[in-house]
Amino acid sequence: MATDAGLTSYHAMVARGGAKKGMRVGIIGLGGLGYIGARIAVFKGAEVYAAELNPETRARAAEIGLTGVAESITEFADKDLQLIVDYRITPEGIPEGLDRLRKGGVTSRLIALYED
Repeated sequence: MATDAGLTSYHAMVARGGAKKGMRVGIIGLGGLGYIGARIAVFKGAEVYAAELNPETRARAAEIGLTGVAESITEFADKDLQLIVDYRITPEGIPEGLDRLRKGGVTSRLIALYED
């Protein structure tokens, strides 16, 4: 976990996002980086909600200590999320769920370069 993937996930979740005990955190994407980011947030003592399209991955959410999991982060609109980290690597612009972030909250997004 201390390799590039672990450090990338940690940076987005903690160094950039400020995840800490008692914080309500949203995660978009539970692939390799998102899974590590979710575990880091749980270990930090955060209340973690995740959005994941894959139903098999969603079924394992309790195993990693998530408070809730759904297909879309918008399903947690009532949770007053303080931080949303988007671990999906997609070319879309504005992160999904930005309108679900509490006022004054933080969003962190991994950026990838795309080639045609």
